[in-house]
Amino acid sequence: MADSKKTIWQLAEISSPHLPKPVEVIAAKDIPHTPSANRLQTLHVYLPKNENTLALLNRSVASIPTSANSTSPQYQRDRHSNPSREARHPQHLRDVLSGFALLWELASMDGSYVLTGHSAGACLSMQLVLQAPEHFGLNVQAPPCPAGAAGLNGLYDLPALVHGLGDSYAHLSAEYASLQGQAFGTDESAWASAIPALFDARVIEGHVKVGKAPKLVLINQSTEDQLVPMNQAERLEARSKGVKGMTVVREGVMIWETVSDVLAMLKEGGGD
Repeated sequence: MADSKKTIWQLAEISSPHLPKPVEVIAAKDIPHTPSANRLQTLHVYLPKNENTLALLNRSVASIPTSANSTSPQYQRDRHSNPSREARHPQHLRDVLSGFALLWELASMDGSYVLTGHSAGACLSMQLVLQAPEHFGLNVQAPPCPAGAAGLNGLYDLPALVHGLGDSYAHLSAEYASLQGQAFGTDESAWASAIPALFDARVIEGHVKVGKAPKLVLINQSTEDQLVPMNQAERLEARSKGVKGMTVVREGVMIWETVSDVLAMLKEGGGD
């Protein structure tokens, strides 16, 4: 496991257009989650500022408080340019899983969290919660099953992003073909196992029954999105609704809606 103790807790601020002023938090940034990590293989963890977390200031990251007064860790990827952006599937999933492994080591995390992602991150989120790591040829431990999963303007059907964009998005076909060729290889027949919208509903149903896949999935797709066609959400929705025991909530708000709005949608879909 990567050495997180080289990172220290420090004061930071979180801003949002929905908040009257920035909120002070305790943060540990750029924590490597894999040995010899590059700048894309890091975590940012944010905790609420209170009496317990203030005691962490200027200390190395040895653990994450798990008391009722602390929030679930936030996972964020460093966005600096780096050759590792040329990673090939399933390396992206391996990176996410190694990040979870670090959080598990630091905080003994359980299933009381919601896994969410935007665009390609939504694809990764659905891959992670709907299939076991071994489906992708990964011999690593899966994280605890989340209470729910939320995909925001996600990419769920890779071939359709090249051949089924429709007139409004047809001009993006070459860009999507290039992007996916880098991430998954140019052989489109090899993409099938990575496509959330084509996962076997019976397999997912089996995961739900044994608590290895969430019972609640939120599919968020904005009608104003100029890069992702609506049929991406429609295809995942159609497949997910065929899974017994899984509640699927479809929404069309923009991704900058507040966290409370997203949680409210999850609750309406059957979550707690």
